[in-house]
Amino acid sequence: MPAHLDASQRQVQEIKISRDDRSQRKKSHSNQRKDDEERDSHWPSTKKGKHGSARKASKHHKGDDSTDGHQTDDDSIDLVYKGGTKLGITEQRPRVRKTLNAAIHMCQADLLIRNAFPDGAVKYNDITRNALVKSVGDLGYKDIVKRLKRDDTYALSLASIPVDRIPLFRLRVREAVAGAITSTYGLRPGDIAHVNWLQKRCRYIYPDHNFERDKCMGEQPYELAIFADSIRAAYFKSPKSFGWRIMTRFTSSFPEKPEEKDIPAVLLALASTVIFAAIDDHRSEKCEASDFTTNKWSGAYQRNLNILSSLKEQSLEAYHDLLHGLYRTICGSATTAGHTGESDDDVRFLKVKRK
Repeated sequence: MPAHLDASQRQVQEIKISRDDRSQRKKSHSNQRKDDEERDSHWPSTKKGKHGSARKASKHHKGDDSTDGHQTDDDSIDLVYKGGTKLGITEQRPRVRKTLNAAIHMCQADLLIRNAFPDGAVKYNDITRNALVKSVGDLGYKDIVKRLKRDDTYALSLASIPVDRIPLFRLRVREAVAGAITSTYGLRPGDIAHVNWLQKRCRYIYPDHNFERDKCMGEQPYELAIFADSIRAAYFKSPKSFGWRIMTRFTSSFPEKPEEKDIPAVLLALASTVIFAAIDDHRSEKCEASDFTTNKWSGAYQRNLNILSSLKEQSLEAYHDLLHGLYRTICGSATTAGHTGESDDDVRFLKVKRK
């Protein structure tokens, strides 16, 4: 038993070391985003990677892997640590890698539909670990299901990979709004008073506001173009983008019109939180993008959810008009002539000069 405890402690220590290496992870940001985009384009993935014979593997646990009596290294479900400490996707055996890809897809969908800022135990248990269990269940990997349920160290280690990708996935919106803050709000770097004014009472979400005159009309929230534009650029840029692949999960908030789907309130609140953070960056003359983490911006996210909840309580119809209107704007499902390309007296101005 003491030997077993020592091994577990060493594995947990390895996990901590990998998580502390934040600077190295920032360097791999672009590569991880490319991996996410590749996963968006080819979901579900069935491609198996190659495994070198010199790969270092951890000890097998009896009864956890395939039981056909002819187990190979690819059949193993033990985790592979690059350099002995770093845990990634590409180094894993085929079934573990396929499980991770499926779980990451599921977690990212939940971020846009259920909760964009999961934190603490919620981040691990409610979203990530449940996504792993459901993914392996769908894939039929009973040995991995069993291991996840009875081996907490294994489950937490595996869950750390989708968890580490959460900030990068949200960062897509951050990059989408970077160049639009100045043109939308007339905000200059270092103008702290203007930043405070926009953030107070969330004035920045309303189209009709004027800092110089201290005027803000609390009408038409979230109808500034920056909201729809940032969501589209981050998740709906093309038919292969992530947002298009999860649209079947979108629903209508208006029972009488179930066919009129909404952009999830969670997704709108995420975009608004990113805009809030981008405005805050203008406190400094350098206007450098701040680290977009859960702990710092979850309060702004909750403020936006509260505003949307209040709107829904006061008028379900207005709430639905807002979210369905964003759905049509972002997904291009407007039905009026001129938007769909239908004929609209197209030859009215055509003139042919005879020779």
